[in-house]
Amino acid sequence: MAFRYAETSDKMYISVGLVWAFIMGASLPAFCFVFGAMIDDMGEGGSLADMNGSVMNMVYVACVLWVSSFFQVGFLSIFSIQIGTKMKIAYFDQALRKDADFYDVQNPNEMAAKISKEVGAVQRGTGEKIGNIMMSSSNFILGYFAAFYFGWKLTLILLLGLPAVMLSGVAMGASFETGAIENMKAYAQSAGYAEQAL
Repeated sequence: MAFRYAETSDKMYISVGLVWAFIMGASLPAFCFVFGAMIDDMGEGGSLADMNGSVMNMVYVACVLWVSSFFQVGFLSIFSIQIGTKMKIAYFDQALRKDADFYDVQNPNEMAAKISKEVGAVQRGTGEKIGNIMMSSSNFILGYFAAFYFGWKLTLILLLGLPAVMLSGVAMGASFETGAIENMKAYAQSAGYAEQAL
């Protein structure tokens, strides 16, 4: 729903932000490669020059991670703020078009808090959360490619525990969603009471 307010520049911001989020997610498997090489260099037959090279590779991965996180957060924040501003204007415009009987049913004192809370949730979803989803997805996919590349037998054994982890994640997400809905209702009602008292 929020993406229908996106213009061409907004689509560019989210596209670039998601690319940087994908790169950021790829940094953990890359770090595992480099860290494994450094551990191998510390073993028998490894030289100090080899270990120095592995440490420098870790520094390069850290620099890529820092740059990608900066651009991911920056571009997705710009996108979410612009979408949020357009949604607030559209929300307020539609509220002004309502008949008077709409405000007899709805509490007008809760309107500002409701707009702010709902648009804030959309902003978090289109900015921070969508970046985290892309980052986690690339981390998951590339991590499994790396795992199968280095040790496919152990990876197959560990995959047996994946359904239990996924079920617990779904249960935790459902409980968070229920709590967020209750929190939104309570916040809107308390904001209405506060405005009436003032």
